[in-house]
Amino acid sequence: MSTETKCLGCGSILQNSDKTMPGYVENLEATYCKSCYQLKNYGIATDHFHPESLPELKSKSLIVMVSSVMHLDMLFSYRVDRYYPNEKYLYIINQMDLLPESTNLDYLMDQIVRKARKNKIPYEDIVFMSALKKEDISSLEDYLLSYKEKIFIY
Repeated sequence: MSTETKCLGCGSILQNSDKTMPGYVENLEATYCKSCYQLKNYGIATDHFHPESLPELKSKSLIVMVSSVMHLDMLFSYRVDRYYPNEKYLYIINQMDLLPESTNLDYLMDQIVRKARKNKIPYEDIVFMSALKKEDISSLEDYLLSYKEKIFIY
């Protein structure tokens, strides 16, 4: 049995020897690394992307990026396209059920698209959904299955 514990947020192996490395905690009994703990409890986001943990992807891939609607400010902060510049990207904005019914989804989509264009973020599509709604899950499955090209989906 392994004694290594992983962060429940980012999956880094928890360690207390180097504050500059992923997975740093002051106490090894913690469940979240310091960066994830600050994000979860205080809304403080730090640059917490670990490119060394990215898998080797085959060319002609669709990379599905999932984000909570509650974290739209961080939606394009993890520039995976730097590591896979020739692939296609689908951004899924989940937890739409948390927004008030009066939310103007067209305006919200327009703001997301503007931000993507401003930051030169490549995307194939942006999809709003709620994982709590079976029809949203079914629609996403149909969307991915109907992709016309023979591609790998990550």
